[in-house]
Amino acid sequence: MANKGIRQIDYYKTILEGRKFIAAFTLSAVIIAALMLAVTPKSYVSEGIIRLGEVDGKLVYEPEDAVNIIQSSDVLDPVAEKYFPNKGESTGKKLLENGISITLVNQRINIYETRVSSFLKVTANYDDAEKSNQISSSIIDNFLEYAKADFNKKKNIQIQEYNTLMKFAQIEYNESNDVALESYNEKTQGIRNEIAERKNDVATLNDYVARLESEIGSTEPKNMLPEEISKNLLLRSLSDGNRKMLIDERNVLLALENNLVMEKVNLKNTLTKNKITYEDKLANNTITLGDKMGNTRDFEVIKHPRTPDTNSSPNIIISLAVVFVVSLSLSVIITIYRSVLELV
Repeated sequence: MANKGIRQIDYYKTILEGRKFIAAFTLSAVIIAALMLAVTPKSYVSEGIIRLGEVDGKLVYEPEDAVNIIQSSDVLDPVAEKYFPNKGESTGKKLLENGISITLVNQRINIYETRVSSFLKVTANYDDAEKSNQISSSIIDNFLEYAKADFNKKKNIQIQEYNTLMKFAQIEYNESNDVALESYNEKTQGIRNEIAERKNDVATLNDYVARLESEIGSTEPKNMLPEEISKNLLLRSLSDGNRKMLIDERNVLLALENNLVMEKVNLKNTLTKNKITYEDKLANNTITLGDKMGNTRDFEVIKHPRTPDTNSSPNIIISLAVVFVVSLSLSVIITIYRSVLELV
């Protein structure tokens, strides 16, 4: 009998007849909810996002380490003492327990997978919009000040390595030049000594040949006495032999002087090669440093906290909409249920 009654209910007619109850119930629920929302404390959210610094393409802090640092007493305690000076325990730990959250921003790789990025989000949630903004800004400023020292330290390490490489390149350049000059001096000193000796020999032979030729004179053998002819022939023989020796000595001297010139050319080539190698090292070191500095970026606030225009909670519109829908649905259900009971 009950089942038959339920099947015979005209839902539209039932709801239409109970419209006053439905309207009164829904309106009452909405009014009560509005009154409750009016006395509920409002909260305002201010958030900022920090991009972690990198040196030579490597993060200064790993994301998890950065979270620990920004949650440390070094960063949060000064903020707590500034904005909550009269609280019993003005510590960063209290901030984390009430109003402050530090989270890592996840980066979506695909629809199934996300990964931790190099971004930190600082969120302040308090009952005063300006205070939320000031606290989140202060936390970010303190963290950036704290991180500056570590960033500069790692950056300076790269610059120091560059300066060390440049210094070593200069030392190697100087040493290679010193070796080349020392080798040149050793080789050419013997050549110079031999050239000096050969020049003395050439001068001696030249003088001796000159004396022989002066003794020979210009007299024809046919006008000489037999003994003079013999002496003249001997002098000519000596002169010819010493002249040949003189030519040989001059050839040797010329070869030695050519060797000295070649050693100078070799030295110049070696010094030029050393300079080119040195300049290449300087250029490579500079390019390497440029690449490292190109992959270096400071900590940066990519989203600055601001004073929120509206409260984040409670959301009056959404809350009243939910109450309206729920109360309306519930009043309809009650109306239909009452009709079913009357039929039974």
